[in-house]
Formats: sequence, structure tokens, C-alpha cells
Amino acid sequence: MPRPDPEILNPANYPYKVDVPTRFTDLNVAQHVSNTALVQMIEDARARFLIQYGAEFSGENVLMVVTNKVDYLAECFWPAPVEIYVKVSKVGNSSFELYQLAVQEGKAVGLSTLTMVNVVGGRASALTEKLKANLQELI
Repeated sequence: MPRPDPEILNPANYPYKVDVPTRFTDLNVAQHVSNTALVQMIEDARARFLIQYGAEFSGENVLMVVTNKVDYLAECFWPAPVEIYVKVSKVGNSSFELYQLAVQEGKAVGLSTLTMVNVVGGRASALTEKLKANLQELI
């Protein structure tokens, strides 16, 4: 696997960060944090990011993940927390793309490249004006 662009792996290029604790229960038999636990940490950070920037998780608008590619860059260990950084890479009419960089003790351990679509009544629909404006400011 080729390494991602160094600019994408630089936490200084991300406007949002949240620390997520690792849990003993996140460990797998190899004694490192499992890949599924890392994805859950990334998901939690994404939800916090979206709430802060105007997403609503009630009502008719539903933000749906349509693609999520995760590159596992290094092993992650308990008990150190994981810093999850979030960056908007593109905003469209009904969708947007994010990078989420997972860092533990200064080392990049994971990178998520994700696309979300706003859905109303089972169909793609325009993002809310508030969310769209807030996301565009972060590009």
C-alpha cells in the first residue's frame, strides 16, 4: 500500500480534533487495538464534529455514509488515547467528503476517507444551508 500524501498525514492541516480514549476491551488477541475499534473511534469523532458544525440528527434529514475507506497505518495500543483529526476535503450540493486522521502518541495509525450524503425520504437531498456553509468554511 502506498503511503498517503504527507500533507494528509499532517495534523496541523486539520481544523478539528477530539481525543478518544482506548479501552482494554478494544484489544484483540495480538494485544493491539482492533481495526473495528479504531473505526468506532473515528465514527464517534465524526459525529462530534458534525454536531459542532451544524448537523442535526433528528428530523427528516439523515446524513448517510456512502463510502468509507480506512487505511491502517500502524498498530494502536491501549491505554494511550487516540487523537482523531477531521478535515473537509469537498462539499457538494447533497454530499461532502472528509478526511479523518487517527494519531496515537505522535504517530499516524489510521486514515479514513469518507463521503456522506444528505438523505430525505430515501433520496439524496440538498444539505441544509447551515451545514453546507459551515463545511465550506473549513476547506
